[in-house]
Amino acid sequence: MALIPLEEIARWEPTKQDFAIGNMLIISENHNPRSLPRLYSTLLYSILSVQERFARHKQIFNEFLFQDLFEPEEIIKRKDDVKKILDSYGKNSSKSQTIINSAKAWIQLSIRDKIFDDPDRLRGKELRKEMVDAMKGVGMKLASLTLRMACYENLAPIDSTTQQFIESRGFVYQKPLTSGKPQGLKNKAHEQYETKLEELAMPYDVSVALMQATIYAKLSSWKKDSGIQEIYTPLFIAKHFTV
Repeated sequence: MALIPLEEIARWEPTKQDFAIGNMLIISENHNPRSLPRLYSTLLYSILSVQERFARHKQIFNEFLFQDLFEPEEIIKRKDDVKKILDSYGKNSSKSQTIINSAKAWIQLSIRDKIFDDPDRLRGKELRKEMVDAMKGVGMKLASLTLRMACYENLAPIDSTTQQFIESRGFVYQKPLTSGKPQGLKNKAHEQYETKLEELAMPYDVSVALMQATIYAKLSSWKKDSGIQEIYTPLFIAKHFTV
């Protein structure tokens, strides 16, 4: 993904309409936590999103759904099918191994049941740590996206677009993200950027999850690739969606 000049991002201030679109992104991706068998699909969705444009990401994910490969037990049982799907899209073997390993850890950690037993969504960061510690190839960003899709609002996946937004507001934890291929943030850095994003969200009175989704919807390829800008005009959004 090409990096957007920081000065361009610095000029943007989220509007009510921007937050409405961010909210629509969350609604479109959120998963009913009571649909227990399919809950693992939030993690599958997250893993498949790595280094993919939204349109292609959804295409690959839908192929898994079409082949009934969205439960961890099926992933483990049919790991050859997992590899075949990814091979057909030119994906490397490391991603298929990450999916298979995550399915095993998901079962071993009883993540599905722990989410179900947390109706107030208070244990998100605790569950995230368990996932990151046990799932090779699943870092803070993927674990955060997975849990955000399971309706946790007190954490956020800090992708390169969100990192740029935070840095445009004067915060840099380590080396500024100004050029080259974006790299995922390590645990401590991710936490620091997430904390800063919480601060930036306060004046707007929105959750850190909605703040991140709004940034992503506005500045990444999601808006174009999802077709949302063709379906939802500014007038339609103003009339039907509020935050």
